[in-house]
Formats: sequence, C-alpha cells, structure tokens
Amino acid sequence: MSHYHRFPQTSKTDGFTLVELLVACAVLMTILVVIFNIVSQTSNLWRSTSSKITAFQNARAAFEAVTRNLSQATLNHYVDYYDANWKHTTGSGGVAANYGRFSELEFVSGPAVELLPSSSGKVTHAVFFQAPLGRTDDSTLRIESPGMLNAVGYFVEFGPASTYSQIPKFLQGRTATDQPGFRLVEWVQPSEKLTIYDASYNAGQQWAWFQQALAGSPYCRVMAENIIALVILPKGADNAALGTKYAYDSTTSTYVEDRSYLLPPLLQVTMVAIDEDSAQRLRDVYGMSQPPLVPAGAFQTIGDYDRDLAELEIVLAGNRGGPRLNYRVFSTTISTKEGG
Repeated sequence: MSHYHRFPQTSKTDGFTLVELLVACAVLMTILVVIFNIVSQTSNLWRSTSSKITAFQNARAAFEAVTRNLSQATLNHYVDYYDANWKHTTGSGGVAANYGRFSELEFVSGPAVELLPSSSGKVTHAVFFQAPLGRTDDSTLRIESPGMLNAVGYFVEFGPASTYSQIPKFLQGRTATDQPGFRLVEWVQPSEKLTIYDASYNAGQQWAWFQQALAGSPYCRVMAENIIALVILPKGADNAALGTKYAYDSTTSTYVEDRSYLLPPLLQVTMVAIDEDSAQRLRDVYGMSQPPLVPAGAFQTIGDYDRDLAELEIVLAGNRGGPRLNYRVFSTTISTKEGG
C-alpha cells in the first residue's frame, strides 16, 4: 500500500509592478524633500532669530547703560554773585550786584558736528556731562570713594573698531571686527584726571574739558556695534521741548533764571540699531565708505523729529535705493535728579 504526502498548495501572490515601485519612490522622495525643507527653514529661522536677539540684546544693554548714566548727571550748582549785567563776578572781575546759581560743571548736548573737534564720521547727536560713576585708574581710589565724579560722553561714529581699545563687560569675549561700521562710543574721564575744574585748561576755549580730552581718543571705548543714530531731546517738566533746536548747554554767557546751570528736567533719548547681517550688507554695497543712512539735515530741528525718524525708517527699509536692513528703535524719556 503506497502512502502519498501532499504538500499544501500555496496561493499565488502577485508582486509590485515597476510602476508602483516608481510611484512609491517618488512619494518617499517628496516626503524627504518636504522634511528637509522644513528642517532647513527651521534652522535658518533659528539662526536668524538668535542673531537678531544677540545683536539687539547688546544694543539694548548699551541703551540702558546710557540712560542710566544720563539720569545720574549732576551740576551740583550753588549760589554765587553776579554783577549788574548778570555776569559772573569771579569770571569777569566785576562788582557783585546780584546772586544766582553757578556751577563749574556743565551739561552739553546737540548735533555731534557742532560739539566734537573732529566731526569726521560722527553722526546725529553727542552728549557730555558729569556723573558720580566712581570710575578711576587707581583701584584703591575706587574702593575708598565709589561715588567719585567722572566726565562722561556718548556719540555715534563710523569707522574701524581698532580706534578704541577698551571693551565694556557685556562685549568682552566677542572679537570686534576691524571693518568699518557704525558704533556707539562711550568716553569716561577717570576721577583723578578730571579737567573740568582746571581753569587754565579751559581758559579761552568753550567745551575744552571734553574736546581737548578727546584728542587721541583716550578713555573711549566701543559701547555697542551697529548703532547708527543717537538723538538727545531736552524737555521741560511739562514734557515740552526746551526750544526749537536740539542744542543744550547748561552754561550760558549771561545768567537766565530758568535755564542757567540747570539740567533739562526730562531727556528723551532715542537710539537706532541694526543687526550684524545688515551691517555686512552695507559693507557689501558701500565697501569702506560711510553709508548714507541718516538723511542730510535730519535731527536738527525738534519740530521735525517725527518726520526725521520716519524718513530714517524708510531708508532702513530699503525704500530709498539702499539695501533692506533689520533695525530696532529704542526710545525712552528719563528724568534728571537736578532738573529745574
């Protein structure tokens, strides 16, 4: 008797056709391309956002430092004698007939081209004053008298970073490029080298206490990179502008009761910054030359402030023929501790 073993029959299964394989590969490739684009865009957005945050964080830190130091400005005025024509008797040698405020200290702000001895590369405004910041070259003095008086100044300049060797703490660790660019510069004269009280140093020259001291750029440092504008607008206690022009000088040739040797009660401070990518675009277009960002004649008359700022933003947006730039406007109003 024979025994036969039957193997189970398997059902016939068709494989994928070539067309189906090609379609599947195409779908897979499409998905991979979409995923790659999403990852690439996310990475670019992250880098761009990080760059903007870092750039504008430095600008904001500088802006806060400027406004904080401005709020500490002092004149430390006192009552002294004036002659019949309201000239200071000590300075003019006249006979005392009146008395009023007087101070050897001074607060000066206005267009940089009017204040700085060399206006080359200087844009918008500058401000110079005294404040008890306690900065000295002698560490023992710093410990003993932390509130010692300093002469302080701020201005915006276009040029190489190598002009200034000192770097503030929040920029330490970042190698400053020596390529030309816009920068906010801080000048602080050490307490032991203060020249504002030296009559012979200031004899015959207005603003000599900071103009002569700035020669050779000692005690200047880059406060922040890519700052293209600084505007200082002095205001009264009622928030109204003190005059039609930005220029303000606490020292007057003839005594004025509501102006002489007084700080502006309020100061509106505006600063405009761009990011590093925008600065590079400017270098690509203009090379070593100073880019014409701030319109000619801007920020000269207080009544044109809004129009001047709007025109500057139009330029930065690339609507005047230049490259489109990423920018940020910082603005605040601070009070001075000795304002009238």
